[in-house]
Amino acid sequence: MPSTHPALIKLLPCAPIQPASRCFGSSIIPQIPSSKPPSNPTPIHEPAPFNLFAQIRASSRPVRYTIYTGFALLATAETTFWVNVIYAKYFASEEEQEKADQLLERVQLAVKGYRATWMKNYGDYWGANLWGL
Repeated sequence: MPSTHPALIKLLPCAPIQPASRCFGSSIIPQIPSSKPPSNPTPIHEPAPFNLFAQIRASSRPVRYTIYTGFALLATAETTFWVNVIYAKYFASEEEQEKADQLLERVQLAVKGYRATWMKNYGDYWGANLWGL
C-alpha cells in the first residue's frame, strides 16, 4: 500500500485516493507545501488610491510651499467669511445691523441657490443613471 503523506501524494503518478482527473494533470513538477499561507497580491490593473498628502510630500520644495501657501490663503478666506457671518448674526451693534442683515441675506440667497442647483443635478444624475430615464 503506498504512503498517503501529502507531499508524497503529489509525487505519485496516480494515488488511489485521488480522483481520476488529477491523475492526468498537466503538471509533473511536485509542489512542496509551504508553511505560510499564500498571499493575495493586489491585481496589477488596479492603481493605488490617490493620496493628496503623499503627492505633496513627494513634490519638490517650491511646489510644496506654493501648495501650502494656497491652502493657508483658502483657510484664511474661509475663516474670515465665517467670522463675519457669526459677527453679523450675534454681535452686530444697532448701527451695523442694516449692513449685517444685508450680509446675512446674501449668504442665505447663496445657500438657497446652491441647494437648488445641487438638487437639480442630484435629480438629473439619479434620474438618468440609476433608473435609466
